[in-house]
Amino acid sequence: MTFTITCCSVAGSHEILVNHIMKHGIDILTESNEQTKEITDVKVKIVSPHESTRISSKCFMGIMGFTEYAKNLIYGYKASVVFEYNYNERLRKWGENTIQLYNTDVSIDQIKYIIDKLESQTNSRRALAVTWIPAYDENADDVPCLQFIQCLIRNGQLDMFVLFRSEDILSAYGQNAYGLTEMQKYIADTLGIPTGDYHHYIVSAHIYHIRDSYELDKFMKVE
Repeated sequence: MTFTITCCSVAGSHEILVNHIMKHGIDILTESNEQTKEITDVKVKIVSPHESTRISSKCFMGIMGFTEYAKNLIYGYKASVVFEYNYNERLRKWGENTIQLYNTDVSIDQIKYIIDKLESQTNSRRALAVTWIPAYDENADDVPCLQFIQCLIRNGQLDMFVLFRSEDILSAYGQNAYGLTEMQKYIADTLGIPTGDYHHYIVSAHIYHIRDSYELDKFMKVE
């Protein structure tokens, strides 16, 4: 059965998810032999995410870490920062350094595509972006958790829908939801319309309750 949350804030949904997983999650050993508690099939809807608390007071990372993450997601990392993958590259330079077609390097800015598509057709259901690159990711050690973003203009507002194949709820959900709602605002501002609701779907929502026990204890104890 789908675990569904409707909240007015990113912060509130973060706290609900952590507590629910610790109470109801099942023990799953990952491919990397790490212990997790997991629930599957999660749907979070955040109503007007920019008009409410966005970072839980229980979170061990402060506002500067969240804003830097959002900035890097939207605009990219410094050239000196190197990862096996990052979401900015997968969304704004999809295929770069991983795909070549017709002897030409591929680099697709999918966020620009979303904006262009919705500018030309406000009712479009095709304003979407993906991160997975089968030819590369099927054999990679580190692969994207975020898989899919879709934007719709409905009732004059920009709604965003995202899908994660897997998400570390304690350490990553807060940052991810904050950063993606900033991306939502970036797209909406470019289109000249307000942001609407934010929808966040997770296939495997989990917590590394042994590895991250110190941060988890602090999160659970803060009132």
